[in-house]
Amino acid sequence: MAIRIFVNTKPLETEAATLAALLEEIGQKTDGIAVALNRRMIPKTEWNNTPLTADGEVMIIKAACGG
Repeated sequence: MAIRIFVNTKPLETEAATLAALLEEIGQKTDGIAVALNRRMIPKTEWNNTPLTADGEVMIIKAACGG
């Protein structure tokens, strides 16, 4: 069953049950990123075990070089 979540403030319908499954579904490379769910940073070691819920807010932050 699909749920609606928000990824970087954009609505998305997904069948993914976990944060890791969502990242795979949207084709997001996992190196050099940090992910927050409902404004809480989720360690990469927990992505496989972090469930998604309807209307959850996922924020993907990409590392950038420069100064």
